[in-house]
Amino acid sequence: MSKRRIFRGIVAALGLAFALSQSLSIEARPAPVTPQSAARKLFPQVKWRADVLKGDFTCQGKTQFAMLGITDLEFVVIVFADGLNKKPLEIRFSGKTRNPYKLKLTRESLDIKSAEIEKAAGRLPEGLVPSKTCSGLTLSDDEVDAAHIYWNHKTHKLSAWTL
Repeated sequence: MSKRRIFRGIVAALGLAFALSQSLSIEARPAPVTPQSAARKLFPQVKWRADVLKGDFTCQGKTQFAMLGITDLEFVVIVFADGLNKKPLEIRFSGKTRNPYKLKLTRESLDIKSAEIEKAAGRLPEGLVPSKTCSGLTLSDDEVDAAHIYWNHKTHKLSAWTL
C-alpha cells in the first residue's frame, strides 16, 4: 500500500470517529429548558396553558416570562423573573370565581395615569407605579371583573386589583 492510500484511510477513520463523537454528544445533551418545562417541573400538580407571555413584569429592565396554570381549586399565575432555573414569582386566585374554560392571561400596559386607575378602582392600588416600560397582566374570563396583576413596588411581590 502506498503512503498516500494509508494517509487517506487514517483521515477517513478520523473523520468518521469525529462524526460519531458529535452525534453521541448531541444525543447526550439535555433538552433546552423552556418556560413550560420549567413550570411543569416546579409545579407538577398544575395544568399549564401553552401560552407564554413575554414582558418586563417586575420593572427590572429585562424580558421575563409569565404563564397561567389551573388546578382543581385555583388559578395560578407565575412569572419567571430571574431565569427559568429559579423559582418563579406566583400569585393564586380561587378557582370558584372564574370560568376555567374561558380564562385567559394577557399582557397589560402600565402606561396609564394614576388618576385613571383611581377613577376606575376607587383608589390607586398599593405599590402600583405607572410605567412606560413595565408590563402588567390581566386575568379574565369575560364573565366577572378581570384581575389586574402588577409588580407591587412596596411589598416586592406580585399583587392584583379588581373593580
